[in-house]
Amino acid sequence: MGTLRRELDGAVLLDLTGKIYEEEPVFQLSELLKSEFERGQRFIVINFSQCEFVSSHGIGVLISENARYRLAKGKLALCEMNSTMKRIFNELQLVRIFDCHEHEVDALRALNTQAPLGS
Repeated sequence: MGTLRRELDGAVLLDLTGKIYEEEPVFQLSELLKSEFERGQRFIVINFSQCEFVSSHGIGVLISENARYRLAKGKLALCEMNSTMKRIFNELQLVRIFDCHEHEVDALRALNTQAPLGS
């Protein structure tokens, strides 16, 4: 798993690349989201446009971290998922607990209704 980190309008954007299906990439995802939380970041957009696959363990990490951010009045927004990921999220009804968007700009717009601008 590769990652590109960007900041914009009080939110952190994480572009994930590759596959998140083995122990090491899942651990990297977990540590990445925990470190952003520890830095005080509460509004995160995760862009999956270059991510081919996320395993059930990776989805478990997303669920756990989503709960952590929500408890702290923050938010994770997911965007640019491929058709397989969209199907899985819909079939498992994960769209009910995640803020999912087609495009990054829409995810940012959703976060900016809550995130302090100019951070």
